[in-house]
Amino acid sequence: MKIEEQYIKVRGGSDIRKLVDVESGRAFRRIIAGLGWPYAERPGFVVALGEDFEQDHSLPHSPRHYRVLAERETSDLEALQRTCNKFREDFWLSSILGNPENPVYEVWRRNESNGPLVNISQPADFEKIDMNLIAQLVRKNTEARKTLHFGDSKLPAYLTRFVAERMEHEAIEQHPPLTAFGFALVELELRGRSSVAGWRPERRRTLLGNRNRLR
Repeated sequence: MKIEEQYIKVRGGSDIRKLVDVESGRAFRRIIAGLGWPYAERPGFVVALGEDFEQDHSLPHSPRHYRVLAERETSDLEALQRTCNKFREDFWLSSILGNPENPVYEVWRRNESNGPLVNISQPADFEKIDMNLIAQLVRKNTEARKTLHFGDSKLPAYLTRFVAERMEHEAIEQHPPLTAFGFALVELELRGRSSVAGWRPERRRTLLGNRNRLR
């Protein structure tokens, strides 16, 4: 996916930023990436979510759709760093959401052979993000309305396991895919809506309902 940054001129106001996939023509208002550090034997995970530029006026309150654009799962920190650098360049990101206080980050910071270190920023709602919050947001966007689209992502399998194994009370960082996805989804849902225009980056009721909704 190749993203092109465009700006729409607005008379008497700030330019509106648009991120356009030059291959498909699909336009995004925001693209957010989240990172889950490797935990024990579980690989690390990084994912990019895009928020459609246009609102869907066929649904109540005219929401925007969210889409998984890219993801990578690996236990290799160098590969994870290379992926984060690629995401930063491909998706015009100024930072990737993650936990910079995680001990694994110290190892990460010592290796600059794979390019400049990616800026890892803690989510604004970090202390509030847990399994339950992620579950509620997934339900909202898959059951209450179909606005979350996974495509070929591995995430539906992880979310299904979340339901089956009743992991609501486990620490979020024990599950890197849900950590990365949760950070990005919470950011899209709860933060940054008023700062998009003109922003220029630096260069168990069932949680899932019918699994077919996670596509």
